[in-house]
Amino acid sequence: MINFGITLKNLIESYNIEVLEENIANCLTKIEIDRLGKEGISLDSNSDKLKIMPDGTFEYKDERVLYYIPKAYFTKRIGDAPSSLSRVHIVFCRTLKEQKKKGTFSQYKVTNRKDGKYHYRFNDGIVENQELLVCQNCLQQFYGTKYHNMDYEEFFNKGRQGKKSP
Repeated sequence: MINFGITLKNLIESYNIEVLEENIANCLTKIEIDRLGKEGISLDSNSDKLKIMPDGTFEYKDERVLYYIPKAYFTKRIGDAPSSLSRVHIVFCRTLKEQKKKGTFSQYKVTNRKDGKYHYRFNDGIVENQELLVCQNCLQQFYGTKYHNMDYEEFFNKGRQGKKSP
């Protein structure tokens, strides 16, 4: 018979399972996995779970993520071009460095959406699939050109090669 009253700690101890605390701390929860793929996760700029990798990309609990501000300070109008909205950041570019100096880094969320569309708040409501463009400073830093056609699947699957790849 299964004892559903047993705690995780007791289960681990009874089976002599070695648990490395750093691995548990870096594991995404089911809720985090769901939120990363949908509305994103808010972090403060001092979060120890967000890492800036040597190539400038971001990782949240060992998962590559993008950074973006999920809101505009105006009412959505039909035909609003993505160019009039905030940008998605794929690396810690000069724009983000300036935002961190200004203390506005807490407005950002991390996400791992691969479709280029994000949860976005306008004064009159939320759009769940708002297209946002990638920051040109990020494209320049990562790919060596501001005019790279962003392929999210490639970015997330490629690993940390960036512009250093042939």
